Amino acid sequence: MAQKLKLGCSTLLYGGHLVETALDEIRDAGYEAVELCCIGGMAPHFWPKLTKQALTEIKKKIADRGLVLESVGASGCCGDLEATKAVLGAAATLGAPCVTTATGGKSDDEANFKEIVETWRGYAKAASEAGVRLSVKPHVRSAVYHGPTTLRFLKELDTTWVGVNYDPTHIYRTPSNEDPTTTLKQLAPHVLTARFRDCAGRELNIGPVEKQVCGEGVLDIKGYFAALKDVPNLKYVTLEIVGAVGMERAQVRSVLDRCAKYVKDNNLL
Repeated sequence: MAQKLKLGCSTLLYGGHLVETALDEIRDAGYEAVELCCIGGMAPHFWPKLTKQALTEIKKKIADRGLVLESVGASGCCGDLEATKAVLGAAATLGAPCVTTATGGKSDDEANFKEIVETWRGYAKAASEAGVRLSVKPHVRSAVYHGPTTLRFLKELDTTWVGVNYDPTHIYRTPSNEDPTTTLKQLAPHVLTARFRDCAGRELNIGPVEKQVCGEGVLDIKGYFAALKDVPNLKYVTLEIVGAVGMERAQVRSVLDRCAKYVKDNNLL
């Protein structure tokens, strides 16, 4: 039986605004969960090396607004084992079940792929010690970027502490021209977190914010949401839009509202 999903939003959308603003707007727009980001230059809403007290205060801000912390967004912050341990430790203090990131590396480079797997063996051990899972996004240009590389990566790691952060727009933009819904069905048992937005086309670059607003691009969002309901144990599908730094608060809120309206109007949940 298909399960009912709830909406989340990444604070990446509010990268140019204070974390309190992001949390207030996400709550007021009707979203129920949040990905809290620590991404330099894009969404610096906390830093992994904050004191335990400071992190606990952020945790309280999220809870006081009735939001659930779906994950910590740390793309670019997990460049080595010590940095990854710091992010995982902060995520544990915040109460996040997952840290979302990507593998980095180079696409279709065998030697590099093997290096990535060895590096991630250490990350997986750190995740088990912290009690927080790592949710990896198959990402254009990275070593893990589409269905086959994701399945191979997970098979070689062979751990429950690493899973998939599924973003259909990255799968859509792979050179192999995969169908995101088909690939989702293949990866479903490994999916820990899921993202949604639209995209301009199959070009490697995602396109402007306006084309990421649901219904303004080319992605089959309705089919994607239908497939998400069959992903085991998935509770939230989280809006993640890049490129909004520099946008006025009202403009960002318009994006937030329009995506929520698209989901509601099309009965996607």
